[in-house]
Amino acid sequence: MLLKIIDIAGENEHESDYETAVDLSHWSMQSRSILFESLGGVRFIVTSRHEQVTHSYMEPDFDHLEATGKTVYLTHSDRSKDRFTEEFFISGLYIACAQAPVSASEFMMVFAEPYDNVWDIFFDDTRPHDVNRRIAAHLSCEDGRPRRADLRCSNDYDEHLVPPNAIAVSLADADIERLCDLEIQAGTVCEIELPLSLEMAIVLAEKQHAQIVNRNSEVAANNRVQAAMARISLGIHAHFLMAKEQTRLSFAEVRNRPFLV
Repeated sequence: MLLKIIDIAGENEHESDYETAVDLSHWSMQSRSILFESLGGVRFIVTSRHEQVTHSYMEPDFDHLEATGKTVYLTHSDRSKDRFTEEFFISGLYIACAQAPVSASEFMMVFAEPYDNVWDIFFDDTRPHDVNRRIAAHLSCEDGRPRRADLRCSNDYDEHLVPPNAIAVSLADADIERLCDLEIQAGTVCEIELPLSLEMAIVLAEKQHAQIVNRNSEVAANNRVQAAMARISLGIHAHFLMAKEQTRLSFAEVRNRPFLV
């Protein structure tokens, strides 16, 4: 199947700690995640994670001590407590979320206030949160599909302007490992052999994605009309207030003029 590699992310961490005055543990972790997209717009992330814990201990170099009278320490490996684990994950198949309609009056509630970014709208607690969610989703143009391989996608609605919309899918660890180990580059399109079950699941998900995208285009077009109406109404109201103030100042100026006989 032809797949586009949207993004590749990797992590490499390590640290050492003393367990006792002479015993140390050494922890290291390597992970790799790849964000794929099918030609029909379905995305999925595969991740491999390798974690290793090794141990060492220090003891005096007795030969050196006997020869020089000075104490130095030698470090030795202790393999008896070493541990190595590996895990492989597939995120599920991400498709677009259904976009919700927004009315002109709801847009007016937002456009009447200055905001620096969409997240400020999202977290403004002066309005119903549902209004913030729908407007933020419209303005961000997000659709619930991840854009980065290192995105920690979850089902927690409050972590995303548009929540992830994933279809559950399972894959053997060996198949995920093979995908994680591919020699590929972000931004390229590659012909990749997939397990038949995954390929069939992607084809079905593509159909659902296409239906949602088609419906979303109609909702988005109507939302843009409602947003334009809101801006026009706010503009008219602003001009009305300006004219009202100018009229008030004009009458004030007339009242303050000295009476001429």
